[in-house]
Amino acid sequence: MIYTFEERSKAIFATDARAIAEGRAAEVYLKKTDESYWEEKNQFDPAGQERMNWGLLLQDSIGREASRRLKIELKEADYELAHPDHPWMRSHFDFISEDGSTLVEVKNYNAMKRSQFDSAGLMPVADSVQCTHEATVHRVNRVVLAVLFGGQELVLIDKSITDDDKDRLIKAEAALWGAIQAKTPPMPTTPDEAKKLFPISTSNSAVANSHVEQVAHQLKTIKEHIKKLEEQEAKQQAYLQAAMKDADTRKFGDHVVDHGLQYFTLRDPAVRKEVEEVAGAELQKLTAPILQAEPKGAVYREGEERFYLRSGNNRLGKMLAEGMEVLTETDVSKVEKSGRKWKAGGREFEAVVSCAPWPQSAALAGLRVSEPGYDPCLTVLLEYQVGRAGGEGAYARVDASGNDPLAWIACENVKEGRVAEGCTVYVIQASPEYSRQHIEQNPEFWASDLQVLLEKTWNLDPGKRASVFAHRWRYARRRKDKSVPKDLPKGFVVCGDSMTDSRLESVWKSGRTTADAILGG
Repeated sequence: MIYTFEERSKAIFATDARAIAEGRAAEVYLKKTDESYWEEKNQFDPAGQERMNWGLLLQDSIGREASRRLKIELKEADYELAHPDHPWMRSHFDFISEDGSTLVEVKNYNAMKRSQFDSAGLMPVADSVQCTHEATVHRVNRVVLAVLFGGQELVLIDKSITDDDKDRLIKAEAALWGAIQAKTPPMPTTPDEAKKLFPISTSNSAVANSHVEQVAHQLKTIKEHIKKLEEQEAKQQAYLQAAMKDADTRKFGDHVVDHGLQYFTLRDPAVRKEVEEVAGAELQKLTAPILQAEPKGAVYREGEERFYLRSGNNRLGKMLAEGMEVLTETDVSKVEKSGRKWKAGGREFEAVVSCAPWPQSAALAGLRVSEPGYDPCLTVLLEYQVGRAGGEGAYARVDASGNDPLAWIACENVKEGRVAEGCTVYVIQASPEYSRQHIEQNPEFWASDLQVLLEKTWNLDPGKRASVFAHRWRYARRRKDKSVPKDLPKGFVVCGDSMTDSRLESVWKSGRTTADAILGG
């Protein structure tokens, strides 16, 4: 079905409700108020059309199987309804029971999303909100979500929607609809949305009243923030990662947690000898096993030696820098050639060496990067006010297939002296695919999504959950298929995983090779 801007701008539909749930209210606002934005986002996409066509072809088959399993007669609900009391709420539907009491919403997802659903009621927030929106508009209290995964497995999730659920949704959507009618933009979540909502200049003029003044003040603030954030994003990320790439550790309440590099190996004898000399008693062995997601319970790389630093894995960079002149809390937004030398931070140097991820290193020297060459990683830290329970005896669970959003779950309690007594701390690192899909979304959405999956996987009590911290690693791990940077300006050198893989041993050797080359002339 082809929709027009005129039709879609008159109401909030179920797909809009999904976007709002994912923190994309500004996108919904733009689609309802800006026809050019609507057209830009709804350009013909052959691949998308292909997926839609196959979805429609499978819809009838899924509906018949859902009817058989539910033991109720279903009929097509290929129509649009508006809420009788709130006509700005509209929806389309897939199937409805003969007695009109149950809606069936059909989805066709790839197999990678399977772990986000189960027949007991688990589903992502966006799907849950879509079901509630449809139930609210159609005035029913039951929606069955029928999801086909990878064309192989059909899962039915029976969702009951209460009047309280509907009232909360109506209030949330009414707030945005009021903003749309009043032309009062919500806060943007991306720079592109901000620029579209608050353009730099306009040929129109307006009579200044209190509302206009309020929006104008918001515009000024947003533009200032955009400029500062765009200028500082790359250099702040580089600053945070400069010591040892993503081997980052943070203070999390009363705990010390590695939320970047989780552990490291020391297979290379030369690297091992150097790390042992530098780290001393800080170097600890990680003896608890890592379990595989599939086959369930199998030990991952059994017999492999793993290590961590007692005070946090980022201590290694600080140990290496002892005795050197180190300037901290100093912004360096660019480096420039100055004769035979390089100028950085107001000082001149014989050479500049950057171990930051390649996109950030390139930005320092004003070099263009067509494709980052790194996988992102969304990371969540979760504290539970209970002694260690789930996954007792194991350090972590790993899914190497890339199909599970929970690519890595680790319990920091196995690292000596890290977690306060009576608490348990988990680290979640999402799969590259999940991270790419959600990296620009509001962290509240994906942190909540991953947290629900963790609690289901390790049977954790949500009532014991305390603190939560979410972090985006945009350049977490260098992809194997990417070539190394070449033809760099003389005196500008990169090392670390700009030149090799992201393992500690590899970047250590890269740093050693780079230092030898520079000092050797």
